[in-house]
Amino acid sequence: MTIVSGLLLLVQNAYADDVLVLLSINTTAYINILNSAQKAYHDASTKVVNLAEVTDVDIPQLVRESRAKIVLAMGDRAYMKSSTGDLSVPVIGALVADQNTNTFSYMAPAEMYLSTMKKLGRKNVGVVYGKHLAAYERKAATIAKAYGINLVSCHASSPSDAINRFSLKNGAAIAIEPDKNMMGQEIAEKINSYLLDSEPLPRKNIYRVLYNDAILDQLQLPKIRRSDRSNTSITGSYTTKYR
Repeated sequence: MTIVSGLLLLVQNAYADDVLVLLSINTTAYINILNSAQKAYHDASTKVVNLAEVTDVDIPQLVRESRAKIVLAMGDRAYMKSSTGDLSVPVIGALVADQNTNTFSYMAPAEMYLSTMKKLGRKNVGVVYGKHLAAYERKAATIAKAYGINLVSCHASSPSDAINRFSLKNGAAIAIEPDKNMMGQEIAEKINSYLLDSEPLPRKNIYRVLYNDAILDQLQLPKIRRSDRSNTSITGSYTTKYR
């Protein structure tokens, strides 16, 4: 995963001291962000906390002590802890399951998946999901009706359980993932809008659809013409990209 470089735009405007960054776990993506932030902030008063290294953390107290105006919660654990606390400052979630105006999810909008399935001529689509994505699955099932698609859903107890339910051994036919650099830029824009008390710019699409033509052939699924791949028809102002 690449560094969320757009986050560094905060530093250029000298607003970094107002942001409390909470990391869910010690991963390469989060550590890259942390290292870049510390280097740019020159060890200023910004508070960065790795929740994997502390127990019984009092997030409201951290906000008060750091005098933070915004909490940037990286990952589901950090976001859930921040959202359930009685905080007097906005919480922005990054790389989380939840999808709202203050989050940047690792999950693309359901419309993107459903539109792609429709292009492939699928009428029945299986969905394997975990409990943290139950709300997403319910929303997708409702939207699917507009695409003439029936979702056949199955709950998985863990990521490994979900993977084991698939028989594909050579990879996925299609993947939809966020562009991390674009996500970083959008995070910076959102944070700056709070710090400057200004209206944020309209969000750009940060997701891209990746096609594996070899797997599509193996599954005897129709190939999507390259001219059609860049304009997936979904609700909202999204433009699908491919690699």
